[in-house]
Amino acid sequence: MPALKKKFQWSWLTQYRRHFGQFNHAALHVDYRFSTDDWDMNTFTTEISWHQPIAAGWLVVPRFRYYSQDAASFYRPVATNLKETVYSSDYRLQGFGAFTGGLKFVKNFNGIKNLHEGKFQIGAEYYDHSAGYELGGNSLGDFADFSYYLLTASFNLKF
Repeated sequence: MPALKKKFQWSWLTQYRRHFGQFNHAALHVDYRFSTDDWDMNTFTTEISWHQPIAAGWLVVPRFRYYSQDAASFYRPVATNLKETVYSSDYRLQGFGAFTGGLKFVKNFNGIKNLHEGKFQIGAEYYDHSAGYELGGNSLGDFADFSYYLLTASFNLKF
């Protein structure tokens, strides 16, 4: 059996939360994440969301996110040098960026008999992935560019 290759990865997360009592106890959430590894993949994520209470225990949360990653040092879209012993054309290892925007509605349930906590969520988001969105630019081509819409719903119970 071959020896397992180790991978080193380091990451940093900074979060900012601000309460706005004058807007019905709304809150601004700002997150920044950075990670790097020994494959030369640096990733950057910035996410901003606004948590706005509305009527009857409902919360509306608009959200925006930007993500960027550098290509792995061994990523090659096409094998041009067959003397290389390690390379991959897996598009997930290429440099790219992505924008996400969405909106969700959340209803919290507390104090129901025999139920400690419950939450219902429903939401929609749009995701757009492109090599050209990579921080600093990328001209590797658009073969792995795509976008989609996502609808979600969940019900969580804590007993």
